[in-house]
Amino acid sequence: MRRHSSRIGLALLGALLFALASLPLPAAAEGREFNGEVLRAGEKRLVVKNRMGDKRRFHRSPETRVEGRPGWKALVPGDRVIVEYTRDGERNLAGRVIVLRPGG
Repeated sequence: MRRHSSRIGLALLGALLFALASLPLPAAAEGREFNGEVLRAGEKRLVVKNRMGDKRRFHRSPETRVEGRPGWKALVPGDRVIVEYTRDGERNLAGRVIVLRPGG
């Protein structure tokens, strides 16, 4: 009887691990992050420049969250941000924008 319950427990554990592994990963877990200063903030796009001078454009999606400001429309040039994002073809989709230091 004890051996049978051990097998059931292992089967349940395996099913749980499989279910967890099937969940989609957030942007940060995919390793896409960009740190820099906001150059332009528009209705649907954000342009950020890092310390090396690289510029990236990020597109807003319905799931985009902003921390450190009331929302996307409150982002202003000069804000120091970290953008967690995913790639959608040629576009960078912002998943989360964290304002480290307000600018403007």
